[in-house]
Formats: sequence, structure tokens, C-alpha cells
Amino acid sequence: MITKDMLNAIKQSNVSKNAELTKERVTEVWNYMSREQHKELYKYGISNAMIGRSKKLGNMAVKVASAFALACGVNPYYLTAEQEQNNYDADEEKVRQFIIEHGYEKALGIITDDSDKKIYGKKTTEPKPEYVAEVVVEPIIVEAPERGIMPLEEFAGAQMESMAPEKLDKLYAMTDEEITCFMTTLTMQAKYSDRAKDLLGLLRLILIR
Repeated sequence: MITKDMLNAIKQSNVSKNAELTKERVTEVWNYMSREQHKELYKYGISNAMIGRSKKLGNMAVKVASAFALACGVNPYYLTAEQEQNNYDADEEKVRQFIIEHGYEKALGIITDDSDKKIYGKKTTEPKPEYVAEVVVEPIIVEAPERGIMPLEEFAGAQMESMAPEKLDKLYAMTDEEITCFMTTLTMQAKYSDRAKDLLGLLRLILIR
């Protein structure tokens, strides 16, 4: 069964092949859905900000398309403008296929070994070398082409607006100890990863402003 936690493990990168078609189709599907289906969509962690971004900008993430499909049966490939047909007959297996084809099989608990064999929902028992735990930061797409560089405060506000309420609650509930642990891990990662280095720099910039 595809869960909210699985979808939350998927990045919010835009995969739409045609922004104009995605805008039209998201609006069409949203208007087709019942109130109960809207509630079902929200249960997967999809916020109004995400839906509004798809309607206005034509952005469509794998996570959002999958949640729509699970909530009302819409063909997820229809929302990304990868296919033309939409019969509202998408089932969980089709959503699973959609997620895997876009490279997020690990979010479903699928582990691929060197022989390309897939093990569903199982963990390998072989010992792993010690490593620094990865800090996973879900990217947020912030569109502001007409204004050039977005002020840091507005950038932060846009990210907060795009997050699901329950995720915001967890964020604000973090203890000082957890934040210290997070910063320590990110500082160590920055020695080996340019991405982690950029994230660390952004956090330090926020702190000194």
C-alpha cells in the first residue's frame, strides 16, 4: 500500500512535459473531484500551495501526480502531459509504476542491487560501511521570474507556505538537541558534498541576518 510517508520521500522536482497542458488538466481534475476526494488528497500531504502552483505555473511533481491518482483515479501521466488519455481508472499498481519510472523506487521500499534485482519492502542484511547519515532536504520550487532575486525572508515564507501543516508542526517542535545534531551532521557532509555546503551556507546566512 502506498502511504503518505512514501510520497513524502519523493522530491518535489517538476516533471511536467507541457506546463500549459498541466495547468489545464489540474484545474479540470480538481473541479471533477468531489469534496471527499479533496480530503483524501490532503491526507497524502498535498497542500493548497502545491495545488495552486500546479494550476498557476504548470508545475507537476511525481508526489503530487501520484496523490491525485490515488485520491480520484486520474491517470498520473495525464497530469504530467506524458499521455493524452484519462479514464479515471488508475489503480495503485499504475501509480507504483509511475513512481518507479520516474526514479523513485526507493520511496516504495524497493532496493536495487548490482544485478538489477528488486526486493520489495525488504532490507539487506549485509553489513554496511560506516558513514555520516545523510540530511535529506526536500527541494521547494520558488517561482519569481519577474522580480529577479527573491529576498531571503520571502524565500523562507514561500517554503513555509508550501509545507503541509503536519510537517510544519514537526519542524517547529524540534528540540535544541535535535537542531544541534542536524547542524553537526550537515557540517560534516559539507566537507564532501557541494550541495550540503550550499545548504550549510544558507543556514548560516539566515542566522547572521
